[in-house]
Amino acid sequence: MEFWKIIPAMIIMVFFTGLYFIVGVKFIKKWRKKDGSN
Repeated sequence: MEFWKIIPAMIIMVFFTGLYFIVGVKFIKKWRKKDGSN
């Protein structure tokens, strides 16, 4: 039972998931603006 190894990995995974989500949302908004109103 090595929780001190599991917890940092989980924190890193959650951090990167949130980061990718924020970047993805910003990119989608920019792309939709560039595409114009369909």
